[in-house]
Amino acid sequence: MRLQHVLVTRPDWFDRNPTAQSGGYVASSVAPHALTQRWTYTVATGKKAILQTAICIVQRDSVASVLGAQSSYMRYIPSGGSAVRPLYAYNTSNTLSAAQSNNIGATMALLAGDQIDGSTLDDSTGGTGFYLTSFQGIQFDA
Repeated sequence: MRLQHVLVTRPDWFDRNPTAQSGGYVASSVAPHALTQRWTYTVATGKKAILQTAICIVQRDSVASVLGAQSSYMRYIPSGGSAVRPLYAYNTSNTLSAAQSNNIGATMALLAGDQIDGSTLDDSTGGTGFYLTSFQGIQFDA
């Protein structure tokens, strides 16, 4: 009788039922507003995800009568953990078309139950703004 060990390797992440995931918000001529969550994504049970890119942009579309902070950001909330803001754009200029942007292009690993979300805020009185907050990633079997 001959016994042999068969080495079984696990497929790479990109071969474990990958699905593209994305979310975002883009709007112009938005009036001043309180903190507003625009999108959310939670990694499903039994899955992992890789955040491939994310971007946040704010721009002053029309000047405010009383200037306030204008922001667009993404939060990361690990399963059972505390929220952090790895990405944000913050504008305190009242100049027409003044803009701030920030993006990440490196990968970020997300585990089952981890969440990311995008929000916007404008503390000004009067005026309008352009906002963009979005992400793109891949979810796959854990």
